[in-house]
Amino acid sequence: NMDIDWTCLDEHLTADAVADLCEHGYIVIDDFWPSGLAQAYRNDICQLYESDLMQPNKVQFETSQGPIQLTKPGIYEADLHSSTIAAATPLFATVLKECDQLQQTLNRHLQPTQQVEPAGNSTRTVKLQYNSGGGAFPWHYDNPTRPNKRQITLLTYLNPDWCAGDGGELVLLPFLGQPCTIEPRMNRTVLFLADQVLHKVKVAHRPRVCFTVWIDGVNTNTDEAMFLKANQLTVDSLPLLKASPLQRTLSRAVYAERRCPDWHRNTVDWNCDVCWDLSGVVVPPLVSGLIGFESFY
Repeated sequence: NMDIDWTCLDEHLTADAVADLCEHGYIVIDDFWPSGLAQAYRNDICQLYESDLMQPNKVQFETSQGPIQLTKPGIYEADLHSSTIAAATPLFATVLKECDQLQQTLNRHLQPTQQVEPAGNSTRTVKLQYNSGGGAFPWHYDNPTRPNKRQITLLTYLNPDWCAGDGGELVLLPFLGQPCTIEPRMNRTVLFLADQVLHKVKVAHRPRVCFTVWIDGVNTNTDEAMFLKANQLTVDSLPLLKASPLQRTLSRAVYAERRCPDWHRNTVDWNCDVCWDLSGVVVPPLVSGLIGFESFY
């Protein structure tokens, strides 16, 4: 078994890096983990997939006809809160157990109102993913609404031979900003704000490996972050909305053309560029005519 070298945290998650994360909503860091550790991560995920220990990804949607559960083709996952998975990969079990170090490193640089939970396995999730090809994820927030408490997503890609045309790119869409496409290259780590950055994953044309750490926040989904006030529906409020989880209440209207028209059906084209999941988000009916947002599409 390989020990986790957490010294990379102080090297990469500096005060400037965390400030950029908070200001822009995301940061991208190449060679985040020691190279040998990154290869060990990849080996473990591939071994779990080959041993049939990973489960197909499923998602539940709330529709007018009631909840429906769909399976994404080609995407297999393993959650480290499972004792079976933890026993099969002591390496990732250690990541989950020792993740206090990641959370406390972030807290050293986050403002008091932005603090993440400092410790405890229940305050984070570690999920491993193997995309065998053909799978994709629609537009979504990692924290769409209550009772979700995720504040920061850390995503590490483990694809040493990735090249243009292989697909599986992550596309981040800061509210009213320009989309950023990130190639899933080996040992590339992306951190983004789980309750503020809309994102999707393009269809993968060959196997794609990654793992995600979700970190809960101390003050996520407060009333101030959930409920839009009438006086905030103005052009003057745009800077606030761009830097606040309040944007989630507007996203359905702002990006209406990016939704899947067949939302109510039991089959969804996961590869469709306009398909997304914002389950549980309520949009005030007056928002759609607020501003000419089409220039941001």
